[in-house]
Amino acid sequence: MYIQECLLHLANQRYKNIEIIIVDDASTDATLRVVRQWQASQTSFLKSRIRVVALPRNTGYAGAMSIGMYLAKGEFIALHDSDDYSHPLRLQKQVQFLQRNPDIGIVGTNYRIVRGGSVQWRLQPSWIAFGSKIIRSRYKAGSHCITVGSAMMRGRLFDIHGAMNRRAKGAEDWELIDRYVRRGVNVDNLRDVLYFVRRHKQQRSRQFYRPRTNSSVIDSS
Repeated sequence: MYIQECLLHLANQRYKNIEIIIVDDASTDATLRVVRQWQASQTSFLKSRIRVVALPRNTGYAGAMSIGMYLAKGEFIALHDSDDYSHPLRLQKQVQFLQRNPDIGIVGTNYRIVRGGSVQWRLQPSWIAFGSKIIRSRYKAGSHCITVGSAMMRGRLFDIHGAMNRRAKGAEDWELIDRYVRRGVNVDNLRDVLYFVRRHKQQRSRQFYRPRTNSSVIDSS
């Protein structure tokens, strides 16, 4: 269970004007108890900004993520997977980027893989692109380019273009962003490494894909 580390990093975000919506998709382990305990241990300021939603039955990844997006009240909506964690400056840098770039609707970040508790700093994902290359050489070619757990979007876009497609099993994240792009929404990635994706045997994506191996080794020496 990695939810504790995920929540710790959310509580430590430098950007404080946030609400945290945690959707428990009818989990059968101790996740909900852990989340409730964490919520109770927070300061009154943060505690008032945390909303925990315990679903009565399992809705799947797209359903749980979409429910959280429907409940969001903020100008911007940041997505996050419970296995992963974010750099303390992630939300601050994404908010600043969207405020400075009104033509961009969704912004993701660069990321690194975490295996066995160690960050693989030397592995830079080769499928991540930046600027105009994202739409020209990725989405128009039918591929993907934004790690959905790192994405922040303008809330009004969700109102216009809708939620994840629950029928796109295993490709919900790609379908969501691809649909937005095809409707004219501009997207980008921050070059900063602000998101950490955990690789482990129980992760959901292993049901549909093998872990990516097309990575480049970066040597700064």
